[in-house]
Formats: sequence, C-alpha cells, structure tokens
Amino acid sequence: MWTDTGIGELTPDVEIQKRLDALRSKMAHSGISFSVIMGNVNLFYFSGTTQKGTLVIPLDSAPFLFIEKNQERAQMESPLPIIPITRDRDMSDILKEKNILHSRGGMELDTIPVTSYERLKQILAFDAFVDVSPLIRELRMIKSDFEIRQIKRSGEIVDSVFN
Repeated sequence: MWTDTGIGELTPDVEIQKRLDALRSKMAHSGISFSVIMGNVNLFYFSGTTQKGTLVIPLDSAPFLFIEKNQERAQMESPLPIIPITRDRDMSDILKEKNILHSRGGMELDTIPVTSYERLKQILAFDAFVDVSPLIRELRMIKSDFEIRQIKRSGEIVDSVFN
C-alpha cells in the first residue's frame, strides 16, 4: 500500500510498527505506561508524517495520532489511524476516556520547548513525565534496511545534482 509518491517513498506500515514495538519494549523496561511524541523528527520517525500533531503511544494499546490540520495529507503519509482534533484540549478528553493517562508518561524533554511541555501537562492534567529521548536515540541509532535504502537514495540524488 505504501509506495513511492514521486517525491519520496512513504514509510511502510511494517517499518512504523517495528519502530513502535521497539519503543514499547524500551518503555516497558523503563516503567513508562505511555509516551507523547511532539517533535517533528520523532513524529515522522514513529508515524510517517510531519503534519502538525501529537502522537501518543500507550504501552498496551494502539497509538493515537492527533492531527489538527491537513488530516488528509497525514492519512496519505501515515499508516496510523488519524484522530482529527480542532484544538489541543481535545486530546485530553479522548486519553482520559481511554484510561491512558496513568503511572509514568514519557516525553521528548530534550527537544520540545518548556512552554509546550508545561502547556501539555496543564491540558492533560498529568505531570508524571520522564524523558524518553535517550530511549528514542538508542532506537534511531541502528538503521533498518528501509532507512539504509533511503540514505543511499538521497546520496544518489545529491550525486546527480552535483553531476
């Protein structure tokens, strides 16, 4: 289903699932019950899209990909189900209803602005967050076959431009 769009190959569903499963494994080992991904690079890594949104990855259930704008594009780029929201506060109701906000949560505390962190804590009415950035860096260090193909392809494109 996920094919080359002419501007780049979309991240395959199986690749996204492997990444999510690997993060969940590290979360379980660290006692983290859910992670909130907001940074563009990590959002793309775990969802396949960089549309404005927030990805919540529970330890024991399917991820929640909240997208505020351009849901159609996000759905085209990501194999994950999109949950359209009109404002950040909509996430809180859904996550509370699904009983996701408990124990310890993880966030990328090395890349998100403090104001975004504080705002999300207020919106979710949850403040037991730990930094998942080291776990994510460990995952991203080792490249999959798909990632290696993309790196080689980008090298070929740059080579072509310089030639």
